[in-house]
Amino acid sequence: LPFPSKDRVILVRQFRHVPQEFSWEVPGGGILPGEAPDVAAQRELREEAGYRAGRLRRLGGFWPNNAYLDEIIHIFVADELAVDPLPADQDEHLEAHAFPFDEALAMAQDDRISCGLTKLAILWSAVARGQGGA
Repeated sequence: LPFPSKDRVILVRQFRHVPQEFSWEVPGGGILPGEAPDVAAQRELREEAGYRAGRLRRLGGFWPNNAYLDEIIHIFVADELAVDPLPADQDEHLEAHAFPFDEALAMAQDDRISCGLTKLAILWSAVARGQGGA
């Protein structure tokens, strides 16, 4: 979850084939063999949003469905961002946008964001920031 400033968060928009719609999501992706989660987070941030984090802080991790999937999702907060892009994967066509955090939080709550991982990352960050609310 990259923060270019204290009150703004970067999300990436990409087309998702299962729901047949565009989706605002946190930058992210897979961990390469032998790669540490924080190194993967930094690489994906550079590929998908074009920034390198000066500081990464792990919020936590979770199994998205421990009955069927063998993957663990790691959530990081990234700040002290510097422009430092890596080429995106050839099959990815992404649009990055910095939203006010309050707007991203509202989007997660009113279903303008449909990605469960992204909703959790934003809500988890809101709790960490003291914006948990009811």
